[in-house]
Amino acid sequence: MNPEMTSASGPLGDARPPATRPLTPARALAALAITQNIGYGTIFYSYATLNRAMTAEFGFETSAGFLVISVAMLLSGLCGAGFGRLLDRGDPARYMLWGSLVTGLLYVLLAAAPSYWVVAVAIVALQISGIAVLYSTSFPLLSRFPEAEARRAITRLSLIAGFASTLFWPLVIWGTETLGWRGLTAVYAGLHLGVALPLHLWMARQSLPAPRLAPVSASPETDRALRQRRFWPLAISFAATGFIGTVLMVHLVPLLEGLRMGAALYLATTAVGPAMVLARIVSAVFWPEVHPLKPAFVAALLFPFGIVLLLILPQPVAAGIGLCIAYGIAHGLFVIIGGTLPLAVFGPIGYGEILGRINRVRMVTGAFAPALFAYAQSGLGPNAALVLLVGIGGVGILCLIDLARQIQPGREGNPPSGALA
Repeated sequence: MNPEMTSASGPLGDARPPATRPLTPARALAALAITQNIGYGTIFYSYATLNRAMTAEFGFETSAGFLVISVAMLLSGLCGAGFGRLLDRGDPARYMLWGSLVTGLLYVLLAAAPSYWVVAVAIVALQISGIAVLYSTSFPLLSRFPEAEARRAITRLSLIAGFASTLFWPLVIWGTETLGWRGLTAVYAGLHLGVALPLHLWMARQSLPAPRLAPVSASPETDRALRQRRFWPLAISFAATGFIGTVLMVHLVPLLEGLRMGAALYLATTAVGPAMVLARIVSAVFWPEVHPLKPAFVAALLFPFGIVLLLILPQPVAAGIGLCIAYGIAHGLFVIIGGTLPLAVFGPIGYGEILGRINRVRMVTGAFAPALFAYAQSGLGPNAALVLLVGIGGVGILCLIDLARQIQPGREGNPPSGALA
């Protein structure tokens, strides 16, 4: 067997069966297109609806569920960098296999939960196990392929996984009404154990290109990349943009309801999904060779631009639809650049750990974003809170400008992909 195509041993790598053929980007993308839709649809896009049903059954306020998810996101973010280090040294497909097993069993526990405290523990654990089955692991898996192929695969996967909301929002509404939240979470357990787990097993039985990082203690290459000054502009920019995105994900409907749009509220909210998909199609079809810093600027500008429309347009319907379209495009691009920009800036060496550390900054700030925005609304007023969001978006844009200045061609220490094309 070609040693270049033999997966490195890791904490879980030693137990894998002998690989019979190499895993190609096309095969990986075919499997991940299904499993990422399942992962994001069940773990993220279903939570708001399930939360109302679960808290109501046990006599808790829905706010208790948002506190639980904030704690869960915080702990998940704190675990990200350490897990990314394991991905750099081991086999991401193997971790996704075990992640599917644990996630499926957690949904079994959730379906049978006798109290809300068990529900809360399961939700927190699901966010942590989600690290192993979502982009945090699938992107590092794809980064093992040659960089141009990896970037294309990450972009295409982000495009396909963008349909998770389209698929699961209607499913969770129908499921909670017809099956109840316990029946629906049992179905989710079946999806993870019966669909995602076999697909991840299929990937794990194929050989993955070996990591470009020896499976020993911290790599000097990784440490050097993390010490470079460009890490913090990128991490802070992602945190600022992610902060706005998380606020809008939770508060979008209440903000639109405050505009008194009437029936146009439904038109505005339905514009979000198509805008996300359109942005990802444009990125995949028309910008395949464009440096990811350019769509990063588009996303960073559109998040605060949508909020500015909400503040200055006198026509509520136009303001609401404009916000939803800007948010959808920005969010669609942000998901893609979340994987491609760190790869382009730092290269593939230690990519899992670098991505984990960036996501730790982003998720820790995002965990408190909905609560902080609600507090700002009550303490400062709705308009002042929105102005603060625009200011946070401005910080993200300034950090990207600083990053662009640092990765211009000819600067010492840049990876080849760091040059702006």
